[in-house]
Amino acid sequence: MSPTIYKKICRTANYFLSKKEFWFLKYINFFNVLKHHPYEMSVYNNLINKKDENKFKLNNSLLKKINKYFKNIFSEVTEKKNIIDKNYHPKIIILSNINRDNKKYSIYNDFYYGKLAKYFKNNFLFVYRNYLSNKSNLLLERFDDKKKVLILKKKDNLLNEIIIILKSIYIFILCKKLYFKTKDSFKKKFLKEGSKYKIVGSCITNLRLVYQIEKILNKTKPNIFIYTFEGHAWEKVLCSHIKKKFPKIKIYGYQFSTILKTHNIYDFYKNKDHIPHKILTKGKINYNKLINSPLKNFASIEIIGFDRKKIPLPKKNKFSKNVCLIAPELMQMEVSMMFNFTKKISLENKNIQFIFREHPSHEINYHFTNKEIKNLPKNFSISKDTLKNDINKSSFILYRGSSVVLECILNGLWPIYLDIDETNIDMMHEISKKNRVINKTSDFKNIINFSRKN
Repeated sequence: MSPTIYKKICRTANYFLSKKEFWFLKYINFFNVLKHHPYEMSVYNNLINKKDENKFKLNNSLLKKINKYFKNIFSEVTEKKNIIDKNYHPKIIILSNINRDNKKYSIYNDFYYGKLAKYFKNNFLFVYRNYLSNKSNLLLERFDDKKKVLILKKKDNLLNEIIIILKSIYIFILCKKLYFKTKDSFKKKFLKEGSKYKIVGSCITNLRLVYQIEKILNKTKPNIFIYTFEGHAWEKVLCSHIKKKFPKIKIYGYQFSTILKTHNIYDFYKNKDHIPHKILTKGKINYNKLINSPLKNFASIEIIGFDRKKIPLPKKNKFSKNVCLIAPELMQMEVSMMFNFTKKISLENKNIQFIFREHPSHEINYHFTNKEIKNLPKNFSISKDTLKNDINKSSFILYRGSSVVLECILNGLWPIYLDIDETNIDMMHEISKKNRVINKTSDFKNIINFSRKN
């Protein structure tokens, strides 16, 4: 998708979200455009009559979805309830996610917030959304400080689930009414796609989250609520709901990921109800991007944690190790793209060892069969080691949208961006592309040779 079309989609979505009379649209993921990424933008391909090669996984039969839905409800009804200690009254609620199946978890080294909890002394509660197949009460046993952890169930009680479904149907009807009233051709096309129930259905998860968080806030009565800040629909839903129902609670958004050049976060928020009172970010680079965006007019912005002031390219002549680390993102299409490309360059560069590091949220066999994994070139291996050890072994990092590249550069690895898509998702876009961008297999050898020249 071209940058021009991406910007048009952003403008259209932002227009609808900026109007208070269209309040119901913030619940639907489709109307909350994030960044110019091939996977995330594939859901909009019908707007430009493009065949969706990376189609959003909406192809399960309705019967299977309904069956799975009610199976989850009854499964969680029998599960032991994870409740807050009645004698514990946290002043800070922090919302995070569990999306990696670890043997142990620590709230003092959270995947998203890192060691942020140390700033809050002991008066806080971590609330986790469970994205794994594991039951919530079993995951709780893996935490180091259970008293300060609450894991949300994937489904609410049956009565609340019925109410949520009825509300989603109401939102669906409002979307259809807006579609028939709209005259602008592109806005109408946008609404036609966005008002399909398979799209509108995404609001069910967001509605459920509101119910669950409201219960927690009513019980704990905290002073501060913190969530990860990227521009998702659920963020706006929670932010506006808390501001309305709990006006005394201060809302902080923690911006933890790298902001791409074309990230819609810059111009996403035209409705101040969707914006936290304060945005926390962990480095000078993202701080400068945020403070120079329209967001500064609606929220105070502060740096908290490690201040990464500058990310310089490593000096040449230090790349003596013939090892290249491969860091794909989570999405299937990105993993497959980098996996297949790495197989090709490993065959052409037999003197280089390639270490393919799967995303921490998934094991490699989630994406590939055992046969595909076993029939790899001898110089192509799947990492089972820690990120720190993989970095220490390597001289180069091949990446696309993975934030791992930041840590790699800071540890002296030469970054090589794989540019084989019309969408640029290079988070290192601020540094020169010269001799660090490849789009065909033969380019790889040229960059290796350049990095070792005097």
